[in-house]
Amino acid sequence: MAKCPKCDTIVEKNALACPACGAKFRQKLSSNDVPEELEDFEEDGGDSPTRSKQPSRGRKADKSKSNTSAILIILACVGGISICFCIPVLLALLLPAVQQARDAARTAQAMNHMKQIGLGAHNFHDSYNQFPPRGVSRIGNLAADNIDPNVVPQAFFTDILPFIDQAGVHAQIRYSQPWSDPTNKGPLATVIPTYIHPAVSSSPLNGQGYALTHYATNGKVMNDSMTNRIRDITDGTSNTVLVGSLNDGFKAWGDPTNHRDPALGFSGGPDAFGAPNKRFALILMCDGAVRRVAVTLLPDICDKLADPRDGQPIGEF
Repeated sequence: MAKCPKCDTIVEKNALACPACGAKFRQKLSSNDVPEELEDFEEDGGDSPTRSKQPSRGRKADKSKSNTSAILIILACVGGISICFCIPVLLALLLPAVQQARDAARTAQAMNHMKQIGLGAHNFHDSYNQFPPRGVSRIGNLAADNIDPNVVPQAFFTDILPFIDQAGVHAQIRYSQPWSDPTNKGPLATVIPTYIHPAVSSSPLNGQGYALTHYATNGKVMNDSMTNRIRDITDGTSNTVLVGSLNDGFKAWGDPTNHRDPALGFSGGPDAFGAPNKRFALILMCDGAVRRVAVTLLPDICDKLADPRDGQPIGEF
């Protein structure tokens, strides 16, 4: 005996249709057989048969799904390996570009600081008919100097404070006392952002608590014993350095001895100007222009930039 695959009714051997549901078999049933297909006509007597799903098609669908899953897993593994390999390469390629962008931003900010220093120096010159510092002789015109005996010479960076929006700090400084006097410690411990180079990461204070500056004046134009007027710079204000950047040996901005010699170059050192980024130093010319100079600038050009009265043309540099 066999069973109808649709309604499980026991049917006779070699039957062509189920006596219960009327399903017709495409082949004769034998004992323990399950027909491969059956035709089941609709109850309303319609002529269109509906066929049951074939087991072989199910197996094919399952196999296709397995193949698709395997392909997706392989693609995921390949993608993960590719990402793990590409990210370090991309970072290695992008890091120099990011560093250059940051260096350019720091340089632009430092150049802006030097422009403010230049404006402060020229405004001081308009007020006192000489570049700072006050209280020292103007070279070549000693007899005409009218130096106040009650004024102790201070630093270049101290005298221009009122002209760079730091009049409050300047008002606290006692000009009758040296810069290092304890009475001047408070204001001279104030960090002045304009005097800071953004590429320098060290502390803006020295060991004694005085605020530092990352710039220095040209000692051949002004220092702690003499200063110049614009008319005294016979080589031209566009050919003479007024202030330059440093990369080490920083001094307090209130220290009158904070000056260097451009003739010694711009690659750094205890008495020379330098570049915090090790490539380009910044110089403020006596006319207020700010320029970048390579640390490898020729010594002959450096010497001409330093001396305000050597009478030698510089040319392009």
